[in-house]
Amino acid sequence: MKLLTLLIGILSTFTSIPGFAQSTLLGFQYRNGRCLNQENQEGLNTGHFGECGQVDGISLPNQLLQPGARFMGAHLRGTDLRRMVAENANFERSDLRMITLSGADLRGSQFREALLDGALLDFGSNLESCNFEGVLARGANFNSATLRRSRWTGARLQGSGFRDADLYLTDFTFADLRDSDLRGADLTAADLFGAQLSGAFFNPFTRLPFDRSEAYRLGMIFTP
Repeated sequence: MKLLTLLIGILSTFTSIPGFAQSTLLGFQYRNGRCLNQENQEGLNTGHFGECGQVDGISLPNQLLQPGARFMGAHLRGTDLRRMVAENANFERSDLRMITLSGADLRGSQFREALLDGALLDFGSNLESCNFEGVLARGANFNSATLRRSRWTGARLQGSGFRDADLYLTDFTFADLRDSDLRGADLTAADLFGAQLSGAFFNPFTRLPFDRSEAYRLGMIFTP
């Protein structure tokens, strides 16, 4: 019975991918930051790949989705979505812990207050102009990603990797970047006002918006 339920859930996931179920057909819809049904009870749409959906741990690489795809409040923990194309998608308050989005094109997408602990968005992922305000992304990997003009206000990024990432004009105001890896990253014109940088690594190839003496004052660690 458990196997049958799982197979039905996976099948419904695949059938919902091309156009996504209309929000009026979903048992739970995203309203006021929560996934609610008509009785205002919280829950998720099991097997649905979209708004308030739950498809944890499945593998769906190389998906080409319509611009503006809706994943608000969805649970996609541990899901393999590498090389997915979904410009201007909305992942607001979604659970993306340990997700794999390596090589994905998600430019202009919304991740506000999403959970991204341990997520992989590396190997050339295009995240230009994305909104990561208030995300929890401890230990996440953004190495070699394009993140220029993205917003990270108040994000918690302790121990995350941004090695060789393009962070031009990125807004890191009041972000927690302690112990992060910024070696080789381009932070030209980035806004780091109020950011915590103690223990963050940088090297001769890191382009900071301030000089090395200021980096030391902020507690950053230089590695040759």
